[in-house]
Amino acid sequence: MLKYAGHRWALIIPSLIIGLISVYDGYLVLRTGEDIDFFEKNMFNKWLIDATGSWYFFFVKCVTTLIVLLCLWYLHKKYTVHYFWISMAVVGFQIGLLWYLETN
Repeated sequence: MLKYAGHRWALIIPSLIIGLISVYDGYLVLRTGEDIDFFEKNMFNKWLIDATGSWYFFFVKCVTTLIVLLCLWYLHKKYTVHYFWISMAVVGFQIGLLWYLETN
C-alpha cells in the first residue's frame, strides 16, 4: 500500500475528488448568491460573507482549495508515506462535506 502512494495516480485521484467536490460547493455558493448567508453554518464564513460579500467569499474558497491541492502535491513529492494518510483524511472530509450539502 505504501508503495502505491508514490504513484502518480495516488496524487491525481484524491486531487480530482477534492477539486470536484470543491467546485460543486462553489457552484452552490454562486447559485445562492447573496442568500448564502442564510445557508452557511460556519460562523467565520458568515462573518466573512457579512463583511465582504458572497463574491469575495467565493474567491477565498477557490484560493484555499488551490492552496490545499498545492500542499498535497508538495507532500506527495517530499513525504510520500505521510501523503497517503493526509490525502485520505482530506478526501474523507470532502466526502463528508458533500454528504452534508446534499442532506441539509
